[in-house]
Amino acid sequence: MKRILFSVLGLVLTMSLASASPIDIKGKVTSDKGEVLAGVSVVLKGSSVGTVTDMDGSFSIKAEPGATLEFSFLGFLTREIPAAENMSVELEEDVLALEGSVVTTQKRRQTSVEVPATVSALSGARMEHMGISQMDDMAGFIPGLEVQLQSPNNPTYSIRGVTSDGMESYSQPRISVYMDGVSISRAQNSAVELYDMERVEVVKGPQGTLFGRGAEIGAMHFLRAKPTDKISGEISLNYGTHNQRGASGFLNTPIPDKLSNRFAFSYDAHDGYINNLAGGRLNGKSAIAVRNSTRLFASQNTTMHLVLDYQYDDYPGTSFKNNAVAPEGGDTSPYTDAYLNGGDDLGITRHNGGALFGLEHAFSPALNFTSTTAFRAYTEEEFFDADGTYLPLLDCYEGSNGTQFSQEVRLNWDNGGKISGFVGASYFYEHAREKVYANSNLQYTFPLVVGGTLQSALSGLPETVSSGVVSGIEAYVGMLSLAYPDYASLIESVMGSMTSTLSDTITSSMNSLMNSWFSSSVWESTPDFYGDTYSTVSAILVAALEQLFDAYPTMSALLGGASASDIVGSLGLESSLSSLQAYSALELAEDYQENHTNYSDYHEAGIFADATWNIVKGFSLTAGVRGTFEHQKSGYMSTSDSAPLVGSILYHTSGGQKVWTDKNYVSWVGRVALNYLFNGNNAYASVSK
Repeated sequence: MKRILFSVLGLVLTMSLASASPIDIKGKVTSDKGEVLAGVSVVLKGSSVGTVTDMDGSFSIKAEPGATLEFSFLGFLTREIPAAENMSVELEEDVLALEGSVVTTQKRRQTSVEVPATVSALSGARMEHMGISQMDDMAGFIPGLEVQLQSPNNPTYSIRGVTSDGMESYSQPRISVYMDGVSISRAQNSAVELYDMERVEVVKGPQGTLFGRGAEIGAMHFLRAKPTDKISGEISLNYGTHNQRGASGFLNTPIPDKLSNRFAFSYDAHDGYINNLAGGRLNGKSAIAVRNSTRLFASQNTTMHLVLDYQYDDYPGTSFKNNAVAPEGGDTSPYTDAYLNGGDDLGITRHNGGALFGLEHAFSPALNFTSTTAFRAYTEEEFFDADGTYLPLLDCYEGSNGTQFSQEVRLNWDNGGKISGFVGASYFYEHAREKVYANSNLQYTFPLVVGGTLQSALSGLPETVSSGVVSGIEAYVGMLSLAYPDYASLIESVMGSMTSTLSDTITSSMNSLMNSWFSSSVWESTPDFYGDTYSTVSAILVAALEQLFDAYPTMSALLGGASASDIVGSLGLESSLSSLQAYSALELAEDYQENHTNYSDYHEAGIFADATWNIVKGFSLTAGVRGTFEHQKSGYMSTSDSAPLVGSILYHTSGGQKVWTDKNYVSWVGRVALNYLFNGNNAYASVSK
């Protein structure tokens, strides 16, 4: 019986070992277009066993039946497939395939190579892989684009060296920023967190027909991930230096029947990495963003989607360090301690969000209709030390808010034939307001800001005063000589020698006086240019005359015994120096303030059309035009204080009265492009207005 039992156990063990033995797995890897792929990495998942495909796309590897093989190749999506004896594997191109990114710049799906314009794109997957969640990080991977985020309220965009950074409510951008086909170009509204993205497209050069009149230099287009009909989700957490902490993720939920929902969120924060000697830290971040997208597949030909999003930013102050005035005991390096007035009160808070409703309907496989309706709003406040020093020169507050509404309808035609294109109409409305306060202690500001101008204006004062005194003395000598002809030679000789000495003495004393005026870094009031000059010159003249009378008593007798002070008083110095009184001893406020508020009501209506003619295979002509009617109404109001001498340093007062102006504009923009595709390359020539 034991022998039978051992025999059965041995048979089972033998069969188990036999079934677990690796077998030769062979196969071939091609692209989804049928092209063989050489050099594809084939790895037995969970092990270090692997190989690569040869020149024919073939591979051979030992694996247990049912094991998982991982296939990866640059420019293609990675696949995991259960092992089988004979395998035929297709790899799908990544969004960032080697021959060009998939983009919708021309309102239809193309690779970036096919578009007759310079287009750069990043897929959401690539951005996530590289840890890109901010616009300035994204710019580092797109040639010709630079983004500076001083704060989410004050971004600066530059394409090919041309910048768009206007903050006023009535300013119009030269670089358009779009999100899901909706303009968010207003500076205070445009800086958004990049999370759960489908892709980003950056188009360089004038793109008025595609992105509106504002895209004179180019455009950035952010496309967010949309709900799908498969349940999926993701969450990621991170923690790092400077208390860096973050969380992001999404949950995609199909809701039977014909409905899908996608909720996404992002939290990104870190403490400031620059110490502020006035209190707090600088260059930190705290941003919370949420988005919910709902998509309804109403019918086989009709899709509707609703997107609601909100972002809240709460940043500490930005480190603006002056490169000439260092903090006490510090230096001007941008990476070391700063001293910015305001301390912990510096910083920005911003609320930004909106709603988008989209409708897509296919009348036929070739003709599609799209409608995009959007509303957005933002409000923000920022406190910052604009001069970047410990001095109370320019401490500022900026607050703005705005609401925007837009509507676009478009018909797209593409039947794969000779002609494709689109035609449509759009409307955009914006109401915006920006308010700025600038506070200053004029006792510090005037020596730095106005002092240089005054010093330049008074640079000739020593010579002017000296020559004026000499001329006055010469006139006085002439009068005495006429009155006392018998003593004329004595008078002229004595006074002449004194005059040459006085000229040098007055010039030297006035130069020293000017140095004392303009070497001071604090003025409780403007220097007493008139009083100091009068006192200095009078003292020199009195001393010189007293010395003269002591040496020549006859001179005092000729003058009837008049004192040196009486004689100096009769020379008319007051009137000759009276022009200095307007600048002298003017009180300087410690709590001076200027402000202004600008307003804008903007309406824009446009019609546009764009068409591509495929003349022969690979050779096409594209032409587009957009006509725009605009009504711009702009307002200004200020209750600024009046500063001595200058009146206003930054903003002229309107006495609290709103001043309005408005005007209508009609304009058109267009483009013509000729391009030729060959061997995966594109040669094109384009002209844009």
